[in-house]
Amino acid sequence: MRLQLQLNGDLSAARQARHLLHRCCEQLQLSEQVRQVVLLLGSELVTNAIVHGGAPARLSISIPHAGSATEDPGTGQEQGTGQEQGPGQDGTRLRLAVSDSSTALPVVRAADPAASGGRGMHLVHALSAAWGVRVHPGGKSIWCEITTAP
Repeated sequence: MRLQLQLNGDLSAARQARHLLHRCCEQLQLSEQVRQVVLLLGSELVTNAIVHGGAPARLSISIPHAGSATEDPGTGQEQGTGQEQGPGQDGTRLRLAVSDSSTALPVVRAADPAASGGRGMHLVHALSAAWGVRVHPGGKSIWCEITTAP
């Protein structure tokens, strides 16, 4: 399974992405706990792309299967950021990837408790099974994999 959505270039993109992610989770009959993680991390990745990345932005949703590549296709170079806890190629993970036109890499940082933002990549790091960045001509893709089965 692979779905893609071209995102609006404004903050309504997060709502647009949540709508598609919600439908996808229903179709896959994911538990409520997994659905909440998918919606949260998808919203965070999309918001980061719109605020920090630049248009055009695109959301991809896929389920890696045995024998398939775990990275987004393309000629990009995988960066050494993020967790690398296994390939997730057994169909028990949902992969979210958000592409934008910036090559600036994301930063996981501790947010000031009084700040209204700055927690997105910290949440992706904490709640995903794996995540990383793929730099490609014209920008980058930030991806994460979420475990769908207990």
